[in-house]
Amino acid sequence: MSALGATLRIARRDALRSKGRSALVVAMIALPVLGVGAADVLWRTFQLSPEQKASRAMGAAAAELSDTGQASIEQQTGGGYSGGSQARVGPAPTPTSLLPAGSRVLSQRGRDTSYTAGEVTTNLSVRDLPYTDPLTRGMMRQLDGRPPQAVGEVVLTEALAARLSVRIGDDVSQAVAPRRLRVVGLVEDSSRTDALTAVVLPGSLGPDSLGPESIVGPLLVAVPRPLTWADVTRANASGFVLSPRGHLPGEPPAQVRGGSGAPVTAAALIVGMVLLEIVLLAGPAFAVGAKRQSRELALLAATGGERRDIRRTVLGSGLVLGAVGGVLGVGAGIALAAAALPQLRDYSGSRPGPFDLHAPELLGLALVGVLTAVLAALLPARSAARQDVVAALTGRRGQVRSLKRTPLIGAVAAVAGAALALHGAKERNVNVILAGSALAELGLVATTPFLVGLVGRLGPWLPLAPRMALRDAARNRGRTAPAVSAVLAAVAGSVAIGTYVASLDRYGEQAYAREAPAGSLVVTLLSDDEARRLTVAAAVRRSLADFDVHAIHTVGAFSATGVELASANLVVVPKNTCGFGRTFEAQPSRAQLEAAAKDPLCNGRSLTSRFRDALMVGGPAELKAVAGLSGPSYDEVFAKGGAVVPFVSLSDQGTATITVRTPGRAGPGRQVVVPAVAAPRDQLQVSVLSPAAASRVGLPTQLAGVIATRDEVPTTREQDRVQQVAVALGGHPDVYVERGYQSKYRLGLLALLLGSAVIVLGASGIATGLAAADSRSDLATLAAVGASPSTRRRLAAFQSAVTAGLGTLLGVLAGLVPAVGIVRALNTAAREGSFPRFDPYPLVLPWTNLAITVLVVPLIAAGAAALLTRSRLPLVSRIT
Repeated sequence: MSALGATLRIARRDALRSKGRSALVVAMIALPVLGVGAADVLWRTFQLSPEQKASRAMGAAAAELSDTGQASIEQQTGGGYSGGSQARVGPAPTPTSLLPAGSRVLSQRGRDTSYTAGEVTTNLSVRDLPYTDPLTRGMMRQLDGRPPQAVGEVVLTEALAARLSVRIGDDVSQAVAPRRLRVVGLVEDSSRTDALTAVVLPGSLGPDSLGPESIVGPLLVAVPRPLTWADVTRANASGFVLSPRGHLPGEPPAQVRGGSGAPVTAAALIVGMVLLEIVLLAGPAFAVGAKRQSRELALLAATGGERRDIRRTVLGSGLVLGAVGGVLGVGAGIALAAAALPQLRDYSGSRPGPFDLHAPELLGLALVGVLTAVLAALLPARSAARQDVVAALTGRRGQVRSLKRTPLIGAVAAVAGAALALHGAKERNVNVILAGSALAELGLVATTPFLVGLVGRLGPWLPLAPRMALRDAARNRGRTAPAVSAVLAAVAGSVAIGTYVASLDRYGEQAYAREAPAGSLVVTLLSDDEARRLTVAAAVRRSLADFDVHAIHTVGAFSATGVELASANLVVVPKNTCGFGRTFEAQPSRAQLEAAAKDPLCNGRSLTSRFRDALMVGGPAELKAVAGLSGPSYDEVFAKGGAVVPFVSLSDQGTATITVRTPGRAGPGRQVVVPAVAAPRDQLQVSVLSPAAASRVGLPTQLAGVIATRDEVPTTREQDRVQQVAVALGGHPDVYVERGYQSKYRLGLLALLLGSAVIVLGASGIATGLAAADSRSDLATLAAVGASPSTRRRLAAFQSAVTAGLGTLLGVLAGLVPAVGIVRALNTAAREGSFPRFDPYPLVLPWTNLAITVLVVPLIAAGAAALLTRSRLPLVSRIT
């Protein structure tokens, strides 16, 4: 039998003899492979090929033809065009004249509108698309029913049918053409599962069925011969873009832009840290296995085996268990991807392609599992080969000490890595930040054996169970330190990403520009008919009986058709605005940038009301409704016949100037000066004139909309009800609910916390289980000297707490390095690239997550260890 065959046979026998430890190692190898394998399959499935993308966008057409309205253009390879500075004079050429003889084109139109069914009204996209034509194959798919075949028939996507709560045979009505349409079928949009789309028969509702705001989509082109780049240039000469299905003969090469290597570096570092995590978790299991095999390995050496034979025997365990873990991980990853695909499709709204199993990548993942297991067994194999044969045969073990230079090197590496990450932040180099963060984390990993021994010195001042736990951790650093390092790595990644995400979340919250007080429902009326607006406003008021409803009137003169006859606007006071553009040159120096960044007028946000720059008419009640502002100063200025204005329009004399202009009339316009108070800079900037100030302006007022407020935020059902009431009366409303900032990161932060907690609990549980298996002789001694049965539970709890507690503390320190570096890099880029307004990214620590990770999770780990550990102390024979 060959040496490799004998090694694998011994490894297989040992794995079957120690089923619990073997299952633990296989799980540790398989779980990461499972996660990466599932992600790979899902990513490949959602990555569409160029042909799949073309089929969804243009069906079976050879190209799309779009009119730019320009005299001529120059189309670029891969999309887009340049030129087009001169508009076309005269009629556009017919599309078929720009294409090879015998070509056919198919038109499509669409627009956004509203449909109503029952008590639900929703916005959607209606398309005038002949989706039964062979040229559109792949754009839509009939799910149920049939295509529209007559006037007044419509088909809906599944998402729209569910939104309107309708089925085949029910009726819906279109707001822009108030007639009832019969639903005759359900279709599937090829790109989105959540598409709210209705499809009508081309021309079935007349030329104005889609309204004047309809958008003419690109023409679908069928040609009798393959297209060439010469056909594209011929179409460009007439101002048309001809987008082919694929690469054309004679097409110039696409311009290749140099990209950053940051994504590749980040991916490599992430993969490297994941492998390190597995090695740190699995390494102690192999070490304990080699230790329990120490007598067998010593017998192998005593009978003539060499050190390489001992190393090969331990590495064989890694090879066997890694192969099993890799294969199981890949298989489970494929199954997980298949199970998660429907949920992910519904959650994202994107329609994936065929289920894609990329064999080379999946095989590579399985090999990574094998490689990781072998690496995890490498150090235990070297230690086993160097053991004292006589000591192993007699069952003795020596003292474990850390090399003095190792923690020193680790500390230096940690400090150097942190400095490197901060330097990368200053230079905005993500590669350097990630490399420095990895170096700092590896440095802390190198110091863990020393820190474990240092913490062990606290034992003499503690009660029996924690004293024994600390002593056991210090004496078995080869088992404890890797488990602590695994917790460190898991917590570091969670803290780094969590801090970064929390900072982005706070930045988004600070940058969010609300348009009305929180919880307000704003209805902007767009109809040109004043009587209709009044009717709609009254109906909206009745539908919101439990709201505090205010009508919003604005100053301005309009004709019956909505043409502006006269306008009134506030004058901006120059000294109240950022002076950067007036003072500095086109290319300011860094000193000028830094000076202007400190100017409060060049920073901060100006919150614009939903009614934009309109001059509203009202009093204290209307001001509170539209801006949430109230107080004696506002009441006083309204009593004086003044106005509340944005801070940029308030003069030093406490007045505001309003300019009244008539379109087409020369001159600066008439100016009206009124007493004024400014809205605070960090509040909604509104312009509310008192009735007396509005009368001085001399223009009529019109109803612009209504705003409804209450303590609770309006529900989606209430919003739909208001829209239905307004649409039914022809009000063409814009219904908006101010729900405030809605964080999109909370679920991610929760997932990070759960993931980190699982790894911390797993690592501490592994360390506790290995410690229990490795210290059976010590527990037997405890039983012999009369220790109570609960001693083992307390000992296991404190062993788990030591691993989890020390690992989480070090992990928090390691995770702050990349988080600080990336946030500083974002601020450096923002300061130099978004001037004159610079909103810094705050460094926000997820304190709740940190507290749970550092305090709660170790306590849970200790409690779980205590509950899952048997109280009975083992009685084992000892070799003397």
